Amino acid sequence: MQTVYHHVAALIARILIGGGFIWSAAWHLTHWSSTRSSLIGNPWLVKLLFGNNAYMAICVFIVVGVIVMLCGGLSVVLGFRARWGAIGLIVWLLIVTPIFHHQYVNDQTQMLELTKNLGLMGGLLMVFAFGSGGFSVDKFLPPPRRRRA
Repeated sequence: MQTVYHHVAALIARILIGGGFIWSAAWHLTHWSSTRSSLIGNPWLVKLLFGNNAYMAICVFIVVGVIVMLCGGLSVVLGFRARWGAIGLIVWLLIVTPIFHHQYVNDQTQMLELTKNLGLMGGLLMVFAFGSGGFSVDKFLPPPRRRRA
């Protein structure tokens, strides 16, 4: 049986996990040029993903990242289809973590970023596994209809 403490804990956890993604999306938008410069400065990323048309592709990559982080973060924080938001953020982290933090053996900062992303994936898996809790938008919506086979 879940008590109000469980629901409050789930809400706080969702705010802490999803809020970081919302903040990151806002930071990438407000610091567009530095984000673009750091991506262009990653030759492995540019060659692997973008080839010769790097400038436009990097801008698209940033826009996609901002959309995924903002929509997924809001979904998790608000508890509106939080399981889908958590899966979207996990997939995004699975894509960007090896690209940006692949030099973790030689760089302590990259190791910290890698372990941070792994911890975020663990928290998002908890949201996926157990749902958003009692204090969420989903609790006020009617349950989705099941299709009959």
